[in-house]
Amino acid sequence: MLLIIVLTVLLLFIVNDIDTINCSFLNDTEIYEIIKEDNNNYFNSMSNINLQLRNITNVKNFLLNAKKHFYTLNCNEEKIIMNAIKKANRKLKNKKLIGFNYNKFKKYKWTIACSKGDEFEFGFPHTYYDNINGGIIILNYKNIYDRDLYKTLIHERVHIYQKIYKEDIKNFLDYFNFKLVREYNENNLCNPDTDLNIYKCSNIIFECVIDNNLQKKYTYDSSIYEHPYEFMAYIIALKCN
Repeated sequence: MLLIIVLTVLLLFIVNDIDTINCSFLNDTEIYEIIKEDNNNYFNSMSNINLQLRNITNVKNFLLNAKKHFYTLNCNEEKIIMNAIKKANRKLKNKKLIGFNYNKFKKYKWTIACSKGDEFEFGFPHTYYDNINGGIIILNYKNIYDRDLYKTLIHERVHIYQKIYKEDIKNFLDYFNFKLVREYNENNLCNPDTDLNIYKCSNIIFECVIDNNLQKKYTYDSSIYEHPYEFMAYIIALKCN
């Protein structure tokens, strides 16, 4: 009988350890106030062709566009995301890869914001790092009702890991033999989840170029090959199926 009690308590402890989530949600005003500070020097450093690709003429219009498309999640949507976060945490538990050890990161706070439509950053989920809130995942509204939401959260969670554990990411780059080629030029697609450098691996250049027709051209026509950070996030998400 004592053994059953001990096992039950242990099981409850394990479940609670996985499902206890430190999470907060930012409303449309809160995320806008953070983005407009541009502490990551993201949109303020965009080239003209990057602004044109987004149908924006200048930095001021970038902010106006962002403000129009941020979205405040309702209680039901927050609940859906929380359940997906719990699933993501369970999938990531004890997950290790060269340059990635989730155990040292699992208690790190989840901070979620949301945009709606494809006008802000093409409707792509992405991350932003802020000194007060830490890593912020900006989902798109359409992600919420996707059955693979947990995979999107894993992918974006890896990007936050990349922003924090620089030495680990260096180990990943070295292990896969990624070599630095150069910094981004004005024709490379700005992506807040990269370090704005071009790398190659086995003579394959990982990048996305904006052509003269304002079309995004990825290596091998896949965003997996846009940048090593994207490559890493895709690998880990696949390992969490």
